[in-house]
This record gives sequence, structure tokens and C-alpha cells, in this order.
Amino acid sequence: MITMTRGAGIAVLAGLVAAPQALAAGGAFGWAVLALAVIVLALDGLDGWLARRSGLRSRFGARFDVESDVIFAIVMAALASQADKVGAWFLLLGLLRPAFLLAGAVWPVLRAPLPDRRWRKVMAALQMSVQVALLAPLVAPPLSSGLGAGILLAMLMSFAIDIRWLILRGRAVPRFAAP
Repeated sequence: MITMTRGAGIAVLAGLVAAPQALAAGGAFGWAVLALAVIVLALDGLDGWLARRSGLRSRFGARFDVESDVIFAIVMAALASQADKVGAWFLLLGLLRPAFLLAGAVWPVLRAPLPDRRWRKVMAALQMSVQVALLAPLVAPPLSSGLGAGILLAMLMSFAIDIRWLILRGRAVPRFAAP
């Protein structure tokens, strides 16, 4: 229920991508957009906490949450770019996970499950927090460009660490030919 509510907020934010002039206007509207993004981010944290606390965690719920995070990242990257806080290069941040999944279709070693790591959750939270902060009317270039470049670099490094781990692990797993 919370993730679906969060999804509705993401949909409203996605609609704003088609209205860059509204974002550029700033003022009260800019603060309202920021408030909505903060609520969506807070709902992400609340959703996970409640699921763990109530014992209602499920594989479907976790997957739904991850895919919601991906859509949120894409939308937030597009909004930040549309608002001239960062360049179009920032869209890469929202496309990292989809690109990783596509790479897994080409290189099977990348489809192996990754071990749970707390730092991955920290990085995701940091990414979304920075993306939300970029929408603040007071955050402008060059600060916004620096923040955007910093989080993009950090996330690229995070994905590189996971890819390296998967490749090294894939080489260590013995492969047996079919009889």
C-alpha cells in the first residue's frame, strides 16, 4: 500500500518532466515539487521499515520496491536535468540499474545473485537523497553540478565493485561440461 502510494507520487513527479517551464519558474511551485519528492523518499524508508517490523516482507514487495526506486531515480534525474540543475549527462544515473540488467542479458555472469550488503542500501539512499536535494530551489549550479557529478561517480564505482565481484566469482565457480 505504501509503495503504491509512493508510486502515485512518482507518477506526479514524472508528469512534471513534460513541463520544464513549471520547474524553471521556481518559487512556491519549486518548493512544492521538492516537498512531494521528500515525501516520496520518506515513504520509501517507511515502507521498508514497516515491512520488516510487521513481518510482511515478501519477494514481490522487495522487487516492487526496487523497481519503484529505479523509476524514481530516472524521474528525479530527468527533473534535475530539466530544471537546469545538471546536464543531460545526469540521466545516466537513473539508467545504471537498467543498463546493468541489460548487460546481464549479454553476460550471464552478471545475472548471479549478489550478497546482501548494507553499503548498497546506503548508496541507494544517498543517491535518492542527493537527487531530491537537487530539486531544492536554493541549490543551483555549480553546486548542483558538483553534487550530481559526485553521486554519479559514487554510483558508478558501486556498480563497478559489484560487477568486479560477479566476474571474479564467476571465474572461481567450476564449470562442468554436460555428458
